[in-house]
Amino acid sequence: MNKHASSSRAVLFAFVCALNCNGIALPHAQDITSGGAIIEPPPFEERVRVAKKRTPPARRPSSTTSSSSHASPPTRRPSSATQIAANASPNRAARRPASSPRTTATTPTTRSAPPAQPTTRAASTTATTATPSVTAESLNEQGLALSNNNRYAEAVEVFQRAIRLDPNFADAHFNLGFAYHELERHAEAVASLQQALRLDGADADANYYLGSSLSKLRQYEQAASAYTESIRLKSDNADALSELGDAYYNLNRFDEAITAYTRATKLAPNDADTFYNLGDTLRKKDRNAEAVEAYRQTVRLRPAFAEAQYKLGYTLGKLRRFAESAEAFKQAVAAKPDYPEAHNNLGWSYNNLSRFPEAVESLQQAVRLKPDLAVAHLNLGVAYTRLGKKNESILAFQEAVRLRPDWAEAHNNLGYAFGALARWNDAIEAHKKAISLRPDYAAAHFNLGYAYHRSGAKKLAREQVTILQRLNPQLANLLILQTRK
Repeated sequence: MNKHASSSRAVLFAFVCALNCNGIALPHAQDITSGGAIIEPPPFEERVRVAKKRTPPARRPSSTTSSSSHASPPTRRPSSATQIAANASPNRAARRPASSPRTTATTPTTRSAPPAQPTTRAASTTATTATPSVTAESLNEQGLALSNNNRYAEAVEVFQRAIRLDPNFADAHFNLGFAYHELERHAEAVASLQQALRLDGADADANYYLGSSLSKLRQYEQAASAYTESIRLKSDNADALSELGDAYYNLNRFDEAITAYTRATKLAPNDADTFYNLGDTLRKKDRNAEAVEAYRQTVRLRPAFAEAQYKLGYTLGKLRRFAESAEAFKQAVAAKPDYPEAHNNLGWSYNNLSRFPEAVESLQQAVRLKPDLAVAHLNLGVAYTRLGKKNESILAFQEAVRLRPDWAEAHNNLGYAFGALARWNDAIEAHKKAISLRPDYAAAHFNLGYAYHRSGAKKLAREQVTILQRLNPQLANLLILQTRK
């Protein structure tokens, strides 16, 4: 199963704390700023994957697929096409009819010699050589041979000929549907597979591929029904369970998706992709500790799976297990060195571990790889601030707000950086901009009040105290204490 993997948009998850939250005294340490930002793994917009080809059990066409009026065909040598189909490794989805051929109306293969003409020589008694008849079964065999060699477009034509000869040939409808599926002609696949099921409703494989094609068409309710029926008929089908989980995920039915994925992992404990998708779904339900375990199973099975390492690191970060999150992000960038979001999140983890020189190194790599990654510039500014590199922090925060002018946290941090250099008028403007973007941003109101106080605007500082008493009484009391100094 393929994932869920692709270009994606980043969603920012901000962690806000006091600048002295790591025990570091700074010039106006009571000011409050964003502690940095982590880039959340992109949510799966939709799960559409290619179905795995499986070997269905061999079976005899049902009695409904043959007509009682058909006469038994004569004994004949198989054509070269059917010989190939008999000898080649069967396609994992395609099926051949049973070894005893279905009855088909034919013409005899030999004819009587014409009456002898009066002549002085003996009449010729040579018999005419017969041409083997074309039957639905022989065409189905030819189509299977073509499918086995991935010649699906040609196989479609042959299966269609078989169906014209015998419209009730369920296996031919199935094999035609499968060929359409592999050609990504999913609407036609659905029609053929539904016809196969009308002729033989107890067909787990037809339901499975019907579910797959319906998923490709984003008809997830119908896909879930088809997968469910396939599982009812064949309960140990791990692929169907996993893809049922995908359909439920796309329907935002996350609890049912978790149940399906969990059952699939028990049947296929070495399927890294299903553990990965289980982790994503658990994360959707904020079951982060369980998501961590699912992602750990994924990377145990596939250590170089950079996206899984990334999501493991993110989920550990949300649990504030920063040392473990840093290790996961290190594994992500080791597997994929040009992964700027992973370098950013590694830097974010280092910031939370007070390992600021390592944070700077990771974040500089992030902005080298992706200069317009605003969150990396913000995190770099935080690291520089913690290292006392005030001018560098201003430059980093200015770049963050240039790239994302509507980011209140970046403006607030820039204001803090200006305040660290006693540039109070610049600080006031930056904090006011943050508040214009987020009027209820209590930290920015606190910082603005403090900057007003330090610039001598005592009345304006008291106005911020009044606002904070409504937004955050604790910060209001803290600002009162600061402005009494």
